[in-house]
Amino acid sequence: FGIARPIDTVKLYILDDGKTVVPPSSIELQYWDGQAWHDVPGQTRSPQTPTGRRANTITFPTIRAEKIRAMLTHAENGRSGLSEFEAWGDGELPITPAPAPKGNLALNESGQGFPKASASFTSRFDKVEEAIDGKIVFAPEPRNRWTTYESPNKSDWLAIDFGAEKSVARVSLHIYDDRGGVQAPAAYTVEHWDGQAWRDCDRQVKTPRRPAGGRVNEVSFTPVKTNKIRVVLTHKGNSRSGVTEIEAWGE
Repeated sequence: FGIARPIDTVKLYILDDGKTVVPPSSIELQYWDGQAWHDVPGQTRSPQTPTGRRANTITFPTIRAEKIRAMLTHAENGRSGLSEFEAWGDGELPITPAPAPKGNLALNESGQGFPKASASFTSRFDKVEEAIDGKIVFAPEPRNRWTTYESPNKSDWLAIDFGAEKSVARVSLHIYDDRGGVQAPAAYTVEHWDGQAWRDCDRQVKTPRRPAGGRVNEVSFTPVKTNKIRVVLTHKGNSRSGVTEIEAWGE
């Protein structure tokens, strides 16, 4: 969860195709205490044995945990799967967001000073500063994103000025996609500033290989020392591109 949360219920929606993906023979539910994994105490299950095509609900006295996991022991000659993993607990709204991961070179939560974000075009409905504020929101509301909606260009760029030389080896793009005017780009590439011109980062490896909306897209490359990086996005058809967050990492 990125932060310790109060949890008292887990719901596992178990897959069952009647052939190769079938309910597991058993499930162990565990939590992380900061040093090791432990079985969640006081579990009550409904149904008692893992059952497919429905929610398998596990309740227990409230624990505070940053991580929980379900360990599935496959049935004989079968494999296991879930369509959803839910964790529930009492809390006050709005839920306190998890702190931003440490080491993000592009993060600027205050909006002051460096790093700074700029773009070739920013939709009148959005803000380029929100691409580096540490908030990842793939839903339309609450709005927190940079997009190029209404851009006249076939491609656009989003740049980060670190304000000083940094070693960069990886970029994370949390691509926004409303399945309408803003969609995942057809392609993108990462460039660095060499002091005189923009250059492609060498040996870029992208995961997933094709840009995908509503999720993080990672691109790693040969580490480079630079004051600035930018992502050049080639728009797909008549749609335009955008991200809810861009992150830069040293490794």
